Order: sequence, then structure tokens, then C-alpha cells
Amino acid sequence: MLSILIPTYNRSAIELVKSLLNQGEQLFLPFEIIVAEDGSSDEYVKANGLLGEWQGVRYIVRKNNVGRSAIRNFLGQEAQFEYLLFLDCDSAIQNPLFLKTYASHIGKDQVVYGGTNYISQHNTMETRLHYRFGHEREALSAEKRAKNPGLNFKTNNFLIQKDLLLRFPFDETIKGYGYEDVVFAENLCQNGVKIVHIHNPVIHEGLDSNVSFLTKTAESVKNLAKLVSEGKIRKTRLTQVYGVVKPLFFALEGLFSVINLQKKAFELLKRGKGGNLLFSLWKLMQYHQEQKSLPKIR
Repeated sequence: MLSILIPTYNRSAIELVKSLLNQGEQLFLPFEIIVAEDGSSDEYVKANGLLGEWQGVRYIVRKNNVGRSAIRNFLGQEAQFEYLLFLDCDSAIQNPLFLKTYASHIGKDQVVYGGTNYISQHNTMETRLHYRFGHEREALSAEKRAKNPGLNFKTNNFLIQKDLLLRFPFDETIKGYGYEDVVFAENLCQNGVKIVHIHNPVIHEGLDSNVSFLTKTAESVKNLAKLVSEGKIRKTRLTQVYGVVKPLFFALEGLFSVINLQKKAFELLKRGKGGNLLFSLWKLMQYHQEQKSLPKIR
């Protein structure tokens, strides 16, 4: 009835799987857990190897990193049951009724997103940027997320019918980091699939350092510019704001360098300073540079 699918890359999934097994025993419906390594180093493959000895768990080691889209499609194809629950490996389960909450939607809803929480213990100077952004921009109530169900969908914690994933798989042409979830959700919505938002969050434990978070964000913004130019994404909050400030950015370039401003913002942000407003401005400047590098959308 329920396949719990966990792609993992260079992270232990032991504690997460333990939590899921304990809750699964109380479900009174057939379930399986499949963990797939996406090109992880030998250190993590060895650490996670114990999973292959646990009843109810399939542990698959894939030597080559195929990326966020392809590994999820692969897991969906491997699953034996009709409903799939995707969880990121850096998640922790806080709700003792986490699986029962999702099970109550089986047979009723096609796609269900449970949400994300961040906890203050993870808020250090080294990870402040990621924590602050996640806490303010991603840890939204189900009611707020439901106002824009596609844009507020994430792949870290969602339930979906298997046949839907097979009909509308993740776009494996999207390489690198970022926005494959937006393309996936937009494709679902365009095909009349309803995304239901509920309060059933996981704790996001794997916070990136400030520098790593900025690097990943820069990569995701590059992906966004490309996907918009290809017509795979119609709009995001970033592109909507950029549409308003774009003339200002081009006007400012006649007075001083946007790139220099971008570098100064980066230096502040990597030290955990500046807040989400500066971070949003830096992302806009990053997107502006990516836009200029794509001739078809100048």
C-alpha cells in the first residue's frame, strides 16, 4: 500500500529509517522502505550498509550520482506499492503520528505535501543564513502554502500516487541543483492534478554552511534562468520581483557595477550578516547576471 522512498547522498539515513520502521509497525497496512545511495562516498555507503539487514528495508547502492530528478524517478520505478512517500535523507520525524497522518490521505488525494520545520538548536553563526531563510520562507503553515500550492510544493516530504509519478516524472534534463521541484509541481498543476497541503512537517536537519548555501543558491538561480528561458517555468516569486526591478538594475549599471554590489553582499552574507532582505537582493542580482548571459532572453 505504501512505499517510503529515501534518496541519500553522503549522509546517514539510519535514525530516519529507525523512526519510520517504528511508526510503520503501527500502520496496519503493507509498507516498504527503499533507501538509494546516489553516488555517495564509501564512508557513507559503509555507514548505511546496516539498512540492508533490516526487515522491511531495501538498500540500493548506485555508484554514479544521477541527480535529484533521476534518483526520484528510479525510486518510483522500484516501488511495489501504489502510494509513494518521498523523504529527504536529512529529515527527522517529530510527529509520532507522521505515517498515520499520511495514511489517512491514501485513496483520497493524489499528491500531498506535509511541510518543513527548522529548529532553533540548528541556528549557529556558521549556518545562520540557511536557518534564517528556511525558518522565515519555507516553514509555512499549511494554510499559507495552500494559497499557492504549486510554488509552495517541495520534494523533501510528499505523498503521491505511483501512476502519477510514472505519467509525469521529474525532468531528468535538469542538471545541477534547484528548481526541479517547481517544474515537477507546475507540470502536475497544468495537467489538472491537485496538490493538497497539510500540517505534517519533517525537521530539516541538514543545514548548509553560509558559503555552501550561497553556492547552492547561485547554482539554483542559474538553473532558474535557463528553465524560464526554455519555457519550463512560467513564474516564481523571484522572477515576479525581477520583472519589476529589471529596468532599475540596467539603469544602475550606468552608474556603478551591479557585480561589485553583488560581491559585497556575498561577503556580508557568508559571515551570517544582512538578513533575508539582503539575501533576496543578492539573489535578484545573481538572477540579473544570469539573464544577461542568455541571449534569447535579453
